[in-house]
Amino acid sequence: MLSLVEANGEDEVLEDVALVAHGVGKRYRRGRPWALRDVDFAVPRGSITALVGPNGAGKSTLIKGCIGFERPTAGRLVVDGIDPWRDRGGAVKRVGYVPQAASLYRELTVDEHLAMALAYRPRFDRPHAEARLRDLDIPLDARADELSGGQQAQVGLALALGTRAPVLLLDEPLASLDPLARREFLHVLVASVRAEGSTALLSSHVITDIEQACDRLLVLGGGRKLLDLSIAEACATHRVVALDGGIGGGGVVGRFPSPLGEPLALVVGGAGSGRPATLEEVVLGHLAAGRAVARWAAGTGSSSSPGLSSSAPAPASGSPLASPSAFPSASAPASAPGSGSSSAPASATSSSSASASPSATAASGEEVLV
Repeated sequence: MLSLVEANGEDEVLEDVALVAHGVGKRYRRGRPWALRDVDFAVPRGSITALVGPNGAGKSTLIKGCIGFERPTAGRLVVDGIDPWRDRGGAVKRVGYVPQAASLYRELTVDEHLAMALAYRPRFDRPHAEARLRDLDIPLDARADELSGGQQAQVGLALALGTRAPVLLLDEPLASLDPLARREFLHVLVASVRAEGSTALLSSHVITDIEQACDRLLVLGGGRKLLDLSIAEACATHRVVALDGGIGGGGVVGRFPSPLGEPLALVVGGAGSGRPATLEEVVLGHLAAGRAVARWAAGTGSSSSPGLSSSAPAPASGSPLASPSAFPSASAPASAPGSGSSSAPASATSSSSASASPSATAASGEEVLV
């Protein structure tokens, strides 16, 4: 399928691309800081891309924009060839969405969730979802509030995979899971994406999760794109040097401490100096760069990036510093036993068109499709 991105009044055709952002910006109120600013990227079809950034970087805003829950203030998003704001129903049919907190209803069994998914999405592949859950020994007759947090997350993923959607959007679904539950979740995700040829955008803070599951890295900081590369290329093009040594001609991206507190710098290039960077160090260096940009912008009131200086990270190649759906709100969503928390219903099923999917507001205040 072809994706269309409007550039300078004309549609630019991009082949083999599942998600496209062109100059995307989002500001919630005039005079307030931009949640996203001038974000450009193209996610290749069939890839699993890690979306990384600190809290407030714009990750959830970007994912919600891909579903049509948020309208960009500037620029344009395209999901599998569809502009989600112009045709939210069409975009929703192409998306399986897994939010940070599993959006299940405490009174309903797993089997009833699957039945509801099929009722609201006629093409929902119930046998496929059931098979995933049986492989994980999750009982279909268990109520949602009887499941652990990890099991609830797996049910949410099974609902998303059952849609057979070509694009999966996962908004930090692993944040509250223990290491074993995270490993099992990622195993199912990777196996499904590889088997189906779908595309996934996974928001996560945990580097080991990214290394296990992802082949691309998209780093946001201060609402801006800081890095967009394959993980192999990101590690191959960055090096780490101790600040008491020579940089070796490389462009400094960002500075951060080692686990022992030693000052390190991430550089692009710098052949012969330092050592190859790990994925964690690549992420840390670019997050440090994003923090420096945010501080500089806050101090100057400017939304542009700072120039090079000895005290600010130098822009690097590959960085802009250089150049779903939901069930109807019939009952309260479930929380893991003992957690005492709840979330808005925003799992993987929905009606198939915007006209048949009016907006509602869940108890948490988030907009959902019903």
